[in-house]
Amino acid sequence: HDIYACEAGGRVFVTGGVTHHRGLPAVRHTFSELLAYDGEGWSTVAHMPEACCYSAMAGLNDEVYVVGGSAPAGTRVHSGAPFRVSL
Repeated sequence: HDIYACEAGGRVFVTGGVTHHRGLPAVRHTFSELLAYDGEGWSTVAHMPEACCYSAMAGLNDEVYVVGGSAPAGTRVHSGAPFRVSL
């Protein structure tokens, strides 16, 4: 859960998120992948410098921005410049 999404360049992007003690053995996993959906399928576009959840995400001028969020240990990430991917 806590996956964020935006649209940019005609594609839908999602990033971040966390599983809360799922699987066997039950583990918590926070994601770093930036995924894009182009109408036919999903692909990994980039990896953020740190895995995070509770981020804000926006698409602007064919770029995707991810700002803020929490790392797996609950610490803040992306506190300075946003993570940016040019399309």
